[in-house]
Amino acid sequence: MTADLTFTEQEADRNARHGMDYHAPDQADRFRFELGDSLLDLAADVHKFTHDIVPQPSHAPALKCATEAQEFAAEPSTGEAADVLITLLGWISLNRVNIQDLLHAAQAKMTTNLARTWQQQPDGTWQHIGDAA
Repeated sequence: MTADLTFTEQEADRNARHGMDYHAPDQADRFRFELGDSLLDLAADVHKFTHDIVPQPSHAPALKCATEAQEFAAEPSTGEAADVLITLLGWISLNRVNIQDLLHAAQAKMTTNLARTWQQQPDGTWQHIGDAA
């Protein structure tokens, strides 16, 4: 992806890479709306859980996330991935992280990752070599 693509072209490229071949803007908007609503609903439930049902210190979800990530690595499944997502949302809630700031940080990190050179490791994972260009 080049820097001179318009936002719409960038969206189309990203959607195509993820099998979301939306040709009409209203379909892409509907997907964003539905995904956004689903995440908002989940985040609200996780907030209630971490604040009201099982109150915990702000660092606890990060520790739990590490455990859940190990379980996911050992036995990848949507259930284990859900546990990782839930614990991450719990950390976000308890630490009052602004989700827009987090998303901007993640996008900046992806921009850096896209500019890096990567080497596959013996375990099948990938590691970047040196700094981004």
